[in-house]
Amino acid sequence: MNSEREEPLLALSRRTLLAAVAAQSLIMACGRGSQRATDQVTNSSTLPQPTAAVAVTTSSTSSTTTTTSPPPSLVMMNDAGVTPDEIQLITRILELAEAELGDTGALRVFVYSDLEELLRSGAFEPAAVEHRRMIYTQGNVAEAGAGKIIIYMPNFRRNQDTEKIVIHEYYHEVQSYLRRSPISQSDVGVPRAGPSWLIEGSAEHFGYKLAGAHGFTSYSAARQRGVRASRQLGPLNSYENLRSFNAAGQEGIWSFGVLTTEFMVSRYGEDKVKTEYWKAAKDTTEWQKAFTDTFGESVDAFYGAFDEYRSTLR
Repeated sequence: MNSEREEPLLALSRRTLLAAVAAQSLIMACGRGSQRATDQVTNSSTLPQPTAAVAVTTSSTSSTTTTTSPPPSLVMMNDAGVTPDEIQLITRILELAEAELGDTGALRVFVYSDLEELLRSGAFEPAAVEHRRMIYTQGNVAEAGAGKIIIYMPNFRRNQDTEKIVIHEYYHEVQSYLRRSPISQSDVGVPRAGPSWLIEGSAEHFGYKLAGAHGFTSYSAARQRGVRASRQLGPLNSYENLRSFNAAGQEGIWSFGVLTTEFMVSRYGEDKVKTEYWKAAKDTTEWQKAFTDTFGESVDAFYGAFDEYRSTLR
């Protein structure tokens, strides 16, 4: 892969580039897309059509296609097993996410159908390769971090909310960009950026909200799953780290996260939740201080208000 040595042909904005990637991928990628992806691309009249070309390099040692542009840069890599329709759909969703959620700075997007090629692509640190082989074999779909979005297509194709997944991962990169530091979560301890229920819950909320607004999925259905989950889960402060968050399961805290962020938006306003908190979180190692500075009340006061609200859900 030699994309770093290639000189771009055109100086393009991020938005123009994203459209261009779709156009170039139609030439470079191989195979035929699923009917579902084709139908969504055809029917999404709010998503713009490809308009330009960019520099593309293809490695002589693999089937990876790499597309680059100048800063604010996007590098998109895919193997030959990813279809033109799939690349086009993912590219357009990324463009939609950028328009609605904001910039991420430099971003690399890895879209692979072959796990071994993905593991050799440079998407992961060498020490993380075996762990990634395990989690993607077990069903992991996508992830984001350190200026990267990674999508493993065999698992992605089986998911009913593919558009939401792309937006969810994109929003994680927005969070990191606003903080000016990557967001890191572990199984123990509360992340420096804030609790896992907020990091993941806000990505789920804005993912479903944006995908639902454009007809890709149902926000109300996701919300109702959160209402059902609220009857079974413990207090919100039980889910501040990734281990406790994940232990509640996909139909638990993940759906619940849609609801918690919705409540925050109604209480504080969307811009504070979507943008301002993450900016405040870059200036302190104490996420509770960033919470109070942004929302005007302590996290304990919020927990009390949310528990009261939660008791009213039907």
